[in-house]
Amino acid sequence: MQTNRLPCAFCAGKRNPSPQYPRGENRTYGENRLVKRCYSLKRNKEFRHVYRKGQSKAARQLVLVYAKAGVKPKQPPLRVGFSVSKKLGNSVVRNRVKRRLRESFGPMIPCVKGGYNLIFIAREPVVDEEFTAIQSAMRSLLRRANLLKEEKKKTNEHSAKRDPEGAEPKQ
Repeated sequence: MQTNRLPCAFCAGKRNPSPQYPRGENRTYGENRLVKRCYSLKRNKEFRHVYRKGQSKAARQLVLVYAKAGVKPKQPPLRVGFSVSKKLGNSVVRNRVKRRLRESFGPMIPCVKGGYNLIFIAREPVVDEEFTAIQSAMRSLLRRANLLKEEKKKTNEHSAKRDPEGAEPKQ
């Protein structure tokens, strides 16, 4: 079976390539939407560092713990981990929650500032939560932590307030 996959800039093609779609379609699995392994916190040591040195923001469904990352060569500018407690359910439930968290964070990667390690901790309500609610909770936590990149605002001439010509400024 022939594979067709674009390699990640940080993985350098180390992961197994995704399978090709049937009927000869050359598409890849959510290239822009999945959290690739190179963006993940993997070791217990990395998680402990974020828990110790980091700050936290909480919402009803999730907790965000974030810490400034040390800049190392060949490391992505942003790394993220997901933590789901055994209190939430058995392994099937926990893995489903982690998959949904990863999938909802994927599109936000370009919007998040670099140089940080993030951990999202799932709380009980996230198990039955709608997917859009999980995304909005993540976005609001990132906004409250000031981790979202500044979006360029389009200036509209009609919305800008102007003084009429010849009007005297008020003192």
